[in-house]
Amino acid sequence: IDSYQQLVEFIKEKVAGLSSYLLIDEEWKFCGMYKISSEFSSDYNFDELHSDEIRIISCDLSFQIQIDYDHNKIECEYIVYK
Repeated sequence: IDSYQQLVEFIKEKVAGLSSYLLIDEEWKFCGMYKISSEFSSDYNFDELHSDEIRIISCDLSFQIQIDYDHNKIECEYIVYK
């Protein structure tokens, strides 16, 4: 995944119609996680929001998407649990 647009499209494809949990950076340890629908904005900017890590976990716990960002490099891992 080379761009924000590709990342958002990947997420939309994987979570279409599902509720998920969103964990942002390390703050989830203090604030918990957000429960979200399948609506994602392609306007999310890691640099502007000082974010470097996002986790999306399906509410049925069947998969997780791990997104790590470091100086314009996006790493995305899709993990399926059976």
